[in-house]
Amino acid sequence: MPVFRLSDEIIFPPPELAEEDGLLAAGGDLSEERLIRAYSMGIFPWYSGTDKGTWITDEMIEAYIKLHRSGYAHSIESWVDGELAGGLYGVALGSAFFGESMFAKKSNASKAAFAALVQQLQKWKFNLIDCQVTTEHLRSFGAREIARTDFLKILRSSLKAPAGKWAL
Repeated sequence: MPVFRLSDEIIFPPPELAEEDGLLAAGGDLSEERLIRAYSMGIFPWYSGTDKGTWITDEMIEAYIKLHRSGYAHSIESWVDGELAGGLYGVALGSAFFGESMFAKKSNASKAAFAALVQQLQKWKFNLIDCQVTTEHLRSFGAREIARTDFLKILRSSLKAPAGKWAL
């Protein structure tokens, strides 16, 4: 029996329809096209619901390595005596940076990486750092929650900036 594919287009519901906790949709893959489309719409791709130790699965690692090779995903690292001490990674589109995850093997190492990122993004006139999830750690840097409608307006403006392919 023949199978007909109606469309290869990646479609997300409008972010304004997200539930109170932010859930908008479930399913899909981690293709570069799907991830970039999600970020550009203000949708955080939370891929794994199992959280057995970490949500950074092998599939996530592979997907973000591909995004890195394409110039979208970036890591900011802190090194002490030749050893990786901490850092963070995220995705840049236009003048928006979407933080994905931070880690520290040594005290304050992720804070140092984040401070360096903020300084550099200010020099490049970025409009937005999307932290995805509010934490006391991020609040200590001055992060604040904004209404979804305000976030989407800022995001649309940020995406009009030159393409987000850059290197630290």
